[in-house]
Amino acid sequence: MLVILLRHATAEGHGFKPDADRALVDKGWLQVERVAAAAKRLNLMPELVLTSPLLRARETAQGVATRAGWSEPVVAPWLGLGIDVEAALSELDGLRQCESVCLVGHEPDFSGLAGLLLGAPASRLHVRKASLVGILCVRPRPGGGCLEFFVPNRFLRGEEGSAAEVRG
Repeated sequence: MLVILLRHATAEGHGFKPDADRALVDKGWLQVERVAAAAKRLNLMPELVLTSPLLRARETAQGVATRAGWSEPVVAPWLGLGIDVEAALSELDGLRQCESVCLVGHEPDFSGLAGLLLGAPASRLHVRKASLVGILCVRPRPGGGCLEFFVPNRFLRGEEGSAAEVRG
């Protein structure tokens, strides 16, 4: 199974509203457009898209899915902030019938999960906003993954419109 980690795009700052309600800002919508364009170009078509219940992750997941032709994202509460990486492995193990799955979530959770799958310390990884990480796993277990790609958003270039066009 290919596990694609997509960290949410840039959202409103802390302190303006409850953390769970922070929405994407214009920069975030442009990042969503880049991810979607790259996914189409690279023919990344996950069978299943799971997202954190927090607004910024749901907006990222829905925005990319709509623009890249992915399946409708499904909210997975276990992807909320502070995931238990061992429990995440168990959730992924239950999805082994999928050829590929995209998880949309948060930091430092994704660095921890990627590190666990790759057998590397999480302190050696930093999944930046709206970046893509692909890890091939025969079976999701500690050290059982192979890094296929790790692409920060700034290296994803697509045909970007204005933020208003991107949202629409």
